[in-house]
Amino acid sequence: MRKKWARKWLNRIVTGAIAATMLVGLAPFAGASAQENAQEILLQASQETSAWNAADTVSADIQAAAVPLAVADAIAKGNNGESVQVSGYIVGHATGSLTTKFQGPFANDYNFLIADSPAERSSAKLIDVQIPAGLRDQFGLQSNPGLIGQRVNVTGTLAAYNNFAGLKSVSAIQLADAEGQPNPGEGQPGQPGGGANPSLPDGTGKRVLFDNAHAQTAGAADWIIDGAFSDFADGLRGAGFAVESLERTTPHRFDTPAITYNRLKDYDVFVIPEANIPFKSAEQDAIVQYVQGGGAVFFIADHYNADRNKNRWDSSEVFNGYRRGAYGLPAKGMSAEEASSPAMQNVTSSDWLANHFGVRFRYNALGDVNATDIVAPSQSFGITSGVSAVAMHAGSTLAIIDPAKAKGIVYVPTGVPKWGSAVDSGVYNGGGRAEGPYAAIAKIGLGKAAFIGDSSPVEDATPKYVREENGAKKTTYDGFKEVDDGLFLVQTVKWLAHKENYTSLSEVSGLVLDTPTVLRADEMPAASTEPMSEPWSAPAAGYKWYDPSTFKPGSYGSSQPPAAEPVYAFVHQSQLPSAQEFTIRLTADGLNPGQTVTGLAVGIYLSGGEQIARFKNSDGSWSAYGYSPSFSLTANAQGKASKDLIVQLKPNQAGAANLRLKQDSANVLTKTVTIANVSAQPLPQAGILPLNELVVAAHRSVWFDRLLGHTALHAA
Repeated sequence: MRKKWARKWLNRIVTGAIAATMLVGLAPFAGASAQENAQEILLQASQETSAWNAADTVSADIQAAAVPLAVADAIAKGNNGESVQVSGYIVGHATGSLTTKFQGPFANDYNFLIADSPAERSSAKLIDVQIPAGLRDQFGLQSNPGLIGQRVNVTGTLAAYNNFAGLKSVSAIQLADAEGQPNPGEGQPGQPGGGANPSLPDGTGKRVLFDNAHAQTAGAADWIIDGAFSDFADGLRGAGFAVESLERTTPHRFDTPAITYNRLKDYDVFVIPEANIPFKSAEQDAIVQYVQGGGAVFFIADHYNADRNKNRWDSSEVFNGYRRGAYGLPAKGMSAEEASSPAMQNVTSSDWLANHFGVRFRYNALGDVNATDIVAPSQSFGITSGVSAVAMHAGSTLAIIDPAKAKGIVYVPTGVPKWGSAVDSGVYNGGGRAEGPYAAIAKIGLGKAAFIGDSSPVEDATPKYVREENGAKKTTYDGFKEVDDGLFLVQTVKWLAHKENYTSLSEVSGLVLDTPTVLRADEMPAASTEPMSEPWSAPAAGYKWYDPSTFKPGSYGSSQPPAAEPVYAFVHQSQLPSAQEFTIRLTADGLNPGQTVTGLAVGIYLSGGEQIARFKNSDGSWSAYGYSPSFSLTANAQGKASKDLIVQLKPNQAGAANLRLKQDSANVLTKTVTIANVSAQPLPQAGILPLNELVVAAHRSVWFDRLLGHTALHAA
């Protein structure tokens, strides 16, 4: 960056000297000499230096530099040898006569193609720029594939090149953001200064509120500050922020707006992780009022069809303000009970996010990739300082709708794969910058917003709750620690929390505005269609996303504690009789009072796997040799339960064997036992367990241990 700015100022100094020489009437030779010196500086002793025609050429170049031509206007002039300056977007590389490559890797650094639109692909609308040797290290596409999509100003001569309309004898190439402007966001973000890498203030004295009122814990998600977003919360605390959570009152009813201006106004940043219950109109209004007045919102979405509570609304749709294929009827496909539930009242369709924030989440679904096209810190208000990559594991991108409001700062590479379960093409524009930003920022009124198309870089591996639908354990991953995810997220919040007075990105001197993302016809809200019937999977029997009374114990919103994982033990004599009936007792401790554990079975087998035990049924009959018939245990008021099993072994057994407890298909407890020709002995009274006969295996639940140690809303 320092080299680019030095070159720019040298160019200005020399151009000014040329103009001054001409004004005082010195000989044309003097002007030509000065111009040759300027060319030598720009081309860095390039072997492609061309001769200039003294004062006439200098005058023409100064005039051309004043008003750059559009690519179409330059093409219209023809390859007439005129010296011009042309402004356009770098879109690709010419690989030969009228042949092109629009995605990296590129074969060499000799040329690039420019157009009036970053999505242009017609050869008739492209200009091929011959890059002089001295500028190839900075502008060659083999060395700098990230230049695709960047706008540049090029000074050169109109001449055919590779049978394209061309610019040859190039004397200057400059990124359009650098021309005549200082870097934005230096000193304080949004306040231009003299450096190239803006610094961000820490979070001292600032407060961040996380939404936990719109099904952030549905399905496999656990996006809360004392669950699987705890690493993010801790990272913010480490930067000086106070972190809190927006909760609904218990029992949850979803009948009144959880988000109100009064609940937001005292916080600097409001983080909304993957909302899966649609916003009521009043909640949308509160968010806009909060941001317009100086607040900031961070929208964390996911790929299309990441509908975690199976209500047909995923987070991208909630944030955008309309359901794909259901713009005219938000409750399309719902039962009468769902549609009339409190959660669906006062929910209306609109292009809310685009209208107010200048972006729209696309309904694409990209696969696993590291987004390494990172906008420079000087163009991201310092947010991307030190960031080389942000991970995506099934996510989406955004469309820039209004560049005066919104700007992309992280992009996926070209050729990105689609998510394996995508319901349509998954990738809409081939990836790269044309796909739209993976992460973006916006300035609205006195406030700000940020957006990212995947929750994977935010999560960690410490979920707190079980699934509300079926009570199953959740598995989450350490995304916050992957590549530069944590750094990027914390720096995003630092920028969001910093108060600034400008109200539009167009007011920031030196900031290069994006161009609107090219969209497909079916991405228009009212014209969108549902590519596959929703929800993506039928809800479990009895589960209703809008009625927390149906949520399984231990899930967020349930009034019942989680089902505890008991500690099991076998009680038996030291040697098992080989020729007599005997008793084995299974005990369970640590259950919730009244909790029932089902699907249990006990077996005894040899090292080769042969089952050698049978079990007496309640009617006196015997089971076949193998695992016992399935049984259950129900805890007493102290959380304890036991079951006595009468056992008989196959004849002529002796030596070592294995005693095992299974629950359904899972092995829960296995211990080695010894078989001998001994007499059966009665077991002690239930509840009095000899220490030498008690074997405890199986672990207490991670949830229970975390609950004991982390109940405070550190809330992590």
